[in-house]
Amino acid sequence: VEFFAQLKAELLTRLAASRIAAPRILDFGCGVGNLARAIAERWPTAHVVGCDTSPESIAHARRLRGSALAAPSFVDFRGDRVPFADRTFDIVCASCVFHHIERDEHAQWVRELRRVLKPGGLLVLFEHNPYNPLTRRAVRACPFDEGVTLLAPRYAASLLDDGAFAAVETRFYFFFPAMLSALRPFESWLQWCPLGAQYLVLGVRDGQSARIGSAR
Repeated sequence: VEFFAQLKAELLTRLAASRIAAPRILDFGCGVGNLARAIAERWPTAHVVGCDTSPESIAHARRLRGSALAAPSFVDFRGDRVPFADRTFDIVCASCVFHHIERDEHAQWVRELRRVLKPGGLLVLFEHNPYNPLTRRAVRACPFDEGVTLLAPRYAASLLDDGAFAAVETRFYFFFPAMLSALRPFESWLQWCPLGAQYLVLGVRDGQSARIGSAR
């Protein structure tokens, strides 16, 4: 869990650090806050907020957040709206969240995340890649993922396309397991290949020219 949180924080920083020095970042569906903490540690000038519908998870995240100035804050919520005003955040990320949401609610939540993004803000969806056999095996073995349907990369990209995001891109990552970790520096050259264990889809809210950094 810690490895994946650090990996996603690294990817997000590479993609977005050139866009703004001190961004407001929302981790939607943050759970116990692993990714939010990793982002805050890696990007200390950022203001990171995590939100989740589970009050138990948020309570645990608050216990783990620490006392550092860059520590994220956490909010629980109910209903079909996140508890933030329009155009609050520069970046919104959702880490392996959408495959836990009913499919007929996906478009509504993409619109909601767009609502809280500033013009030119970046939405990043991290998801398991159903085309990777080891990923499918890991998901089947995880009780938390029981009964879920993984999102095909093309479908996830279509959610952002249909949600009026610009410059939508899909990038794949985590090609090498622990035994081949020495090869991970080469992963940035494979982000086009649809066999990575996970992928990310990113898009820019309209309002200014799209500019997304390199993952290398």
